[in-house]
Amino acid sequence: ASVRRVNAPLRVPIHSVAAMMLFSIHAVVAAVKVQCRAAGPPRAAATASPAPRAEASGGFRVQLGAFGDGSAVAERVWHELSARYPELAARTPLITAARAANGREIHRLQVAGFDRAAAESLCATLATHKDPCIVVPPAAGPSRPPG
Repeated sequence: ASVRRVNAPLRVPIHSVAAMMLFSIHAVVAAVKVQCRAAGPPRAAATASPAPRAEASGGFRVQLGAFGDGSAVAERVWHELSARYPELAARTPLITAARAANGREIHRLQVAGFDRAAAESLCATLATHKDPCIVVPPAAGPSRPPG
């Protein structure tokens, strides 16, 4: 059996190409869902009560973000940051639900157990890499609305 070579360009209607791309995207999404199900439910980060007990070294907390897309986003950001910053890797994240001023639910990502100097130092380190950070003093509870 010989192979016949044709030098003419392949002509496929654009709707067929779009359908093939859409099928490919759906196949990738389905494969990711299967892998996620096989891995089991995501391991939830420690969720703080309205007034979490500060770790022994200090009552200051460092807020690493506030997310309106659910706690899963906060968990993903935690995994990324704790992988990049060794000083975070040994800590336990606090992910708390709260209401923003506009009434929307947000999830705050914080780590506790800092004195003021250590919290400010960590925020300075994060700022050099353009990662946002807020020092939260001991009197401010993570689930209290601002203001």
